[in-house]
Amino acid sequence: MNFGSNSATVVAGNGAGNIIAGDVSAVADQHIGDHGFGGFNFGPDANLGSNAATVLAGNGVGNGIGGSVTAIADQHIGDHGFGGFNFGPDLNQGTNAATVLAGNGVGNLILGDVSATADQHIGDAGFHLPVLF
Repeated sequence: MNFGSNSATVVAGNGAGNIIAGDVSAVADQHIGDHGFGGFNFGPDANLGSNAATVLAGNGVGNGIGGSVTAIADQHIGDHGFGGFNFGPDLNQGTNAATVLAGNGVGNLILGDVSATADQHIGDAGFHLPVLF
């Protein structure tokens, strides 16, 4: 059993008249479970994950951000790679969130991109031989 919880949080430029001259980013990258060979598992296998990347930037009055505002939550859970011959129960579960709250208020300026990306891979991705009974 593999369990993971991952979080990256940024709170930047909240208030009045703050200036951030570059990018604001929160990146949560998570890899849980069988990666690589990961084969011949003849019993129960459970991989659980929770992943969050949150950015709160430029909230208030008159904040300036001179770059991009980004929240990236990248998550890989379970059998990636070979991962074959699993004769028992296999559970892969994931929760993934990327949140951006940027430029909320009056007179805020963001001179770059604002993005939230939640990328998630759960379960058997790759070469996985079927089991026939």
